Amino acid sequence: MIDLAKIIEQLVLEDNEKRGKNYGPRDHFWASDVFKCKRALFYEFKLDIPKKALDARALMIFKAGDAFHDLVKNYLWRSGVLRQEEARLPQTAKTELNLTGRFDAMVSTTPEGDRELVEIKSISHFGFEDMSEPKEEWLGQLMIYMHYLGVKNGVIFAINKNTSEMKQWSIDYDEKVFAKAKGYFLEVAKFIKKNKEPERPFARDSWQCGYCKFNGHCWRDCPIPEPPAFKIDATIEPPSQEVLESAINAYCSLDEQLKMLRKEYESAKMIVEIYFKTSIEKTVSSSNFSIERIQRQNVNYDPEKLRRGLGSEKFALISNPSSTLIKQALKEGLVDPTVVEKTKSYEYTEILKIKNGERKATNAD
Repeated sequence: MIDLAKIIEQLVLEDNEKRGKNYGPRDHFWASDVFKCKRALFYEFKLDIPKKALDARALMIFKAGDAFHDLVKNYLWRSGVLRQEEARLPQTAKTELNLTGRFDAMVSTTPEGDRELVEIKSISHFGFEDMSEPKEEWLGQLMIYMHYLGVKNGVIFAINKNTSEMKQWSIDYDEKVFAKAKGYFLEVAKFIKKNKEPERPFARDSWQCGYCKFNGHCWRDCPIPEPPAFKIDATIEPPSQEVLESAINAYCSLDEQLKMLRKEYESAKMIVEIYFKTSIEKTVSSSNFSIERIQRQNVNYDPEKLRRGLGSEKFALISNPSSTLIKQALKEGLVDPTVVEKTKSYEYTEILKIKNGERKATNAD
């Protein structure tokens, strides 16, 4: 059977490689860069910074987003509201901020009516479902277009890439948002001019760093140690092949059984807990077993009350007021037990215990 996925992946990678050969380091900003990681954007302007190559799957995600953009613009054109699309920002933006960009669409219900800028965004299902307002970077991008094109009204139109559900927000021009976006580009420009890396804004294990093509270079001063090599214990005898195969079969089979038993266990436990929540009884029994409901007492100490009651010098003896340290200090007569007692608070948690750890005796026994 022909492997269509492999053919498509290869073409996607070839297209990207051809496109990449025509691009050197950046020499200007794009409006879509606004409010992104300053450090990653700084690297875009440098010649010899190694980048992590995008795989075919990631490239297809970008192409799918472009396809959604084209689909929406096509419907806007067919509806008769599209007045202009994909037009660049005026030279003023390049002069002031070394900035360029292309807005998605300009719409109006009539050829002579007030025009609105439309920014189209495609987004995954989970991000779409949780979104009650547009992202800050979307607002910043739209505000840049509105400012340099003299348009006072805009629309952010979002579409769910998984379900095609749509949301939109009507946006008025906001001078404060534009000023923040402008300040962002001016600040990054200073780092580029000084050839100084901005501070990292995200943790290494964040999703932002995980997907960043500059991840390896950015964290080059914090190398991740190689895992230790597996070691052979020469003091023990290896099992025979027959015994090993038997153990493998038992291990895998019992693992599945344990998973099933865990589900049954949790289900049974939940029923017993529900019963106790509706009863004041301390013990419940079947014909063979008894389960006891017990309360576990947890003691906590209020650090501020301890500090005020004992004074700073004595509090320093138990600066981390754990039960162990406090008991030791009380035993040695270093702190006042009355003060300590007044700072106590109690928490109680209920747990289930099989009574006596054995079956309940029956007449048959």
